[in-house]
Amino acid sequence: MNPDAIRQLIAADPRPTHAYSRDVRHAVGRYAQQRRKQGAPWTQIAGEVGVSSTSVRKWALALASQGFHQVILVDDPPVVDVPAEQLVITSPLGFTLTGCSFDQAIAALRTLA
Repeated sequence: MNPDAIRQLIAADPRPTHAYSRDVRHAVGRYAQQRRKQGAPWTQIAGEVGVSSTSVRKWALALASQGFHQVILVDDPPVVDVPAEQLVITSPLGFTLTGCSFDQAIAALRTLA
């Protein structure tokens, strides 16, 4: 996909929650991976597609590590009661959530979503 096509995809993205769609993140990530192999810096790639260099870098690296996964939060009670000191949630990018109860972790994830 070329930069113009990616810009059109971004412009058409409704972003109801101010988050780019999976299609946009994948298109930008794939394009960024190709451009990085050609030696382009993150800032140049960001300028080409019209997204911040931080987002371009995160999306390209997430694709490389298969970091995009759908997460579904449900209101059902947990099957196992995990003590707060044992609960650890780590994101594909290395963000770690520790030391909170299951309910607090769910509340934090809902806030981030």
